[in-house]
Amino acid sequence: MIKTANLTSSLSRGAGGLFYSVRRLVQAIAAEGAIDVQVMALTDEFSDKDRAEWSPIRTQTFPTQGPKAFGYSSELSRALMHSEFELLHVHGMWMYPSHLSLRWGKKYKRPYMVSPHGMLDPWALKNSRWKKAVTNVLFQRENLERAACMRSLCVSETESVRLLGLKQPICQIPNGVDLPAPGPGGPAPWAKDLKPGSRVLYTIGRMHPKKGLPALIEAFSRVQKAGAKGSQDWVLVLAGWDQLGHEQHLKDLVKERGMEQKILFPGPLFGQAKADAFRASEAFVLPSFSEGLPVAVLEAWSYGLPVLMTPECNLPEGFAKGAAVKVATDADSLERSLTAYFAEDPEAHRAMGAKGRELVEAQFTWKRIGKDMSDTYLWLIHGGPKPDCVIL
Repeated sequence: MIKTANLTSSLSRGAGGLFYSVRRLVQAIAAEGAIDVQVMALTDEFSDKDRAEWSPIRTQTFPTQGPKAFGYSSELSRALMHSEFELLHVHGMWMYPSHLSLRWGKKYKRPYMVSPHGMLDPWALKNSRWKKAVTNVLFQRENLERAACMRSLCVSETESVRLLGLKQPICQIPNGVDLPAPGPGGPAPWAKDLKPGSRVLYTIGRMHPKKGLPALIEAFSRVQKAGAKGSQDWVLVLAGWDQLGHEQHLKDLVKERGMEQKILFPGPLFGQAKADAFRASEAFVLPSFSEGLPVAVLEAWSYGLPVLMTPECNLPEGFAKGAAVKVATDADSLERSLTAYFAEDPEAHRAMGAKGRELVEAQFTWKRIGKDMSDTYLWLIHGGPKPDCVIL
């Protein structure tokens, strides 16, 4: 069987959305039966706790030395440089694993693939610009240029790759989602904090400035204080994990606006608690400045939720299908969007959510994605006719 490795900075919940999307990707590839997939990652505080989630994939984690933001690991270097893989797939950018994939490719003259996961979007490139400029000079640009193939999540990311002058093939394969079984779940993690009849506008993800949550808090607060039609039963729930100390900033904004009873922070949610949260919500919102392709939106649709999101979420299919409302990132525009949405007939919202479920079933199942990626791996190793998902 063909031996391949996926290289990522973390295999735990500490990786945010990549914990789900990379894990389910490699499991879906393995399920196709033609490729042996291993995962190599850096050790973090949740590695041992979350390792079992990757079954039946073989995983290895390696300790880091020096700044965690860079992720240098001498043990990972030794293990990878003495490997016998026929193909390497590296996830993410700007860290030591990208440097290692470049070294591995030069040493073995074998193909490697890069998945940027939204890190080449214009907004993302402007963030931490000095750090990215340094790593670009040292290794990142050469790493991208030498890659046998880039993996993009959507048309927008494909365009971002080409705008950088990268000319190699691109396999355009989205993230996927597991379809939940029908039926009710348990009580939501916030059930005890809500009045009977409350309706939940929900979001989940890392608490990061790019998610646009300060403007959402401001807009939701204005709508509540204005007493807009249909708004008073709604509660905003911001679930997820802190990054860069942003969560405290958001909580301070909520307190300043006197919205502690209407805007809740249940913290990170996983497993059954996460499923119960989706089932207990009536709509999902993501006013993000930049996304690769957000799994959280796909999950919301899989539970039949209507979605309010920005075009920067890179899921135009949702707007075309009528499964999503297009919103902007500024507070004034968000206020108008929320006011209009809360005033609408709940039946229209349910119909919108049903269209989202149909969209996921048609385009974003892991079975389809696993086959496309498996076919791409085989094509990179053996050649032959290119898969339909590959753009030359």
